[in-house]
Amino acid sequence: MVKIIRLVWGVLPVAIVSLCWIFISVIERITGDTLRNFYRNLLIFLWITSFGIVLLWGKLKFNAFRQKVDAEKANRIVFSAISILINVLSAFVMGCLILGGAFFAVLSYRAERITVRNDIKLVACVDYFSGVTVDYYQYKNPLFYGKRLGFERYVADIGDPLAESRGYPPLEWSFWDLDGNILDSGSNEIIWGGGNRRRRNAKANHPAGEGRNQRA
Repeated sequence: MVKIIRLVWGVLPVAIVSLCWIFISVIERITGDTLRNFYRNLLIFLWITSFGIVLLWGKLKFNAFRQKVDAEKANRIVFSAISILINVLSAFVMGCLILGGAFFAVLSYRAERITVRNDIKLVACVDYFSGVTVDYYQYKNPLFYGKRLGFERYVADIGDPLAESRGYPPLEWSFWDLDGNILDSGSNEIIWGGGNRRRRNAKANHPAGEGRNQRA
């Protein structure tokens, strides 16, 4: 067993992380739940790191093989060229993975908080790219959240609408139960005048402060 581990140690990390991805994908498909943002980005980071370990392991294996057959001058030239090519390709692949992973992590990042609305425990996900939308999902456990049970839309320049010190009312909101029945919905019309923005409720005031948000 120890000999096998020493022989293939470089591929073990990427194999373990890949199996975790497969396992999580199966759970998501069976249950309909979704892995939370932090853990998804963590898996991406671990997979990129483990793939870098594979490249390092492959480089070490190639160097060991090169030392065994690097006797003739012709062989030295060929293996030197191959070594340079491997280094260039490895750097290119790792650069693409790191940039791609960072780009995906930035685009998919959504601040998450645990809150309670209408007596339902929810995971609030702040999406800044739709300026600004908070989607609410059924809380399942620290790793997963369930189906979408509501949303709030805010003006795009308010920052984090769930910050304790802000308390901005949303422009539009709607919440429903697990069966799809509407529990609460409404909107706030923005009135521009006198250089100030005022909001007029199209329904009863949004319950600001209900179920104070906590960081996940």
